[in-house]
Amino acid sequence: MLLERTQAIKREELADYISLVDAKATPFITMATKEKDLGNTFFKWSAASYNAPLGTASSVPDGTNVTTSDGTHSTTNRSELVNYGQTFRRSTGVGFLAQGISDVAGVGKGNEIQWQVAKRMVEIKRDMEAAFLSTDQNMRADNGSVGYTTKGLSEFLETDGGPDATLGNAVPALFRTPSASINNTATPSLTDTNIQAVLTSIYGVTGTVQTYDLLCGTTLKRAFTNLTQAGSTTTGATNVYTQQSVRTFNQELGDTVYRNSIGIFEGDFGTLNLVPDNFIGTTTTSSGANLVVQPTKGYVLDWDLVAVRYGMMPVVKDLPDSGGGPLKVINAFAGLVVKNPSGLGKFVATS
Repeated sequence: MLLERTQAIKREELADYISLVDAKATPFITMATKEKDLGNTFFKWSAASYNAPLGTASSVPDGTNVTTSDGTHSTTNRSELVNYGQTFRRSTGVGFLAQGISDVAGVGKGNEIQWQVAKRMVEIKRDMEAAFLSTDQNMRADNGSVGYTTKGLSEFLETDGGPDATLGNAVPALFRTPSASINNTATPSLTDTNIQAVLTSIYGVTGTVQTYDLLCGTTLKRAFTNLTQAGSTTTGATNVYTQQSVRTFNQELGDTVYRNSIGIFEGDFGTLNLVPDNFIGTTTTSSGANLVVQPTKGYVLDWDLVAVRYGMMPVVKDLPDSGGGPLKVINAFAGLVVKNPSGLGKFVATS
């Protein structure tokens, strides 16, 4: 008996879906305050601070009159901060056959351009997240070959104000992030003392014990969890002794779930909610370069001090179809506002 091993007209089975597992969230875009629409590509805002407390100079002899020379002008502790907005663009197009005739599994006949636009809308949101959380992006004006660029968070949170000599856009000295609010400890060596020091420094500026969101890369997030399991090293006169840590677990007898994660860090001067983010990294390695993720970095954020201003929310626009098929472009324009960088902090380890 001969077995038929080839079936030339066998019906194919193709499931009617497309599996897309990439579901990376954009927590900064989601949580940041949306402020008043931009009316210009270049925008400003103001910050202020109190004068330092006086010592014995606050006491005056009875009957002493105030003179004009005694006064301190109220605007001496006020300054402006600035930034540019940035254009974000994604475009797409499909052939007339792909749109009009092809019936793609998971897309459907006549829906190809709509499916592509939906993808581009997600991508442009991620472009914004990467720009605002950039570790190296400074503000830049449109020069005809490169468009407007908004200053990213890291350049705001610098002890030197993130200056750019060609723009003069450094954060005024009075509102710069203190060096103690910036931690550069390598993540394998990160300790609770390092974290407490950042929170202590921020408290020294704000005077309030509050809850912050720490937007962090994956390696930094793991470093927090590893705080519960690090070993220790003791150095003797001639030898080095490594001690293994001992961990104690309190679980119900019938509990079959092993838990090894830290999502909240409570310190003496504040609490950190750890929020993983996949879009912290460099964005200006070269012109048009893709994001290079830096998983060891993170930002300590008070959402009252951070906002996004839009000149144009993402808008889909039809482009002329000259016969080849439908074309569409998505444009947006937005800029980052860091109202007072001195009240924020960051982790900047390179490993």
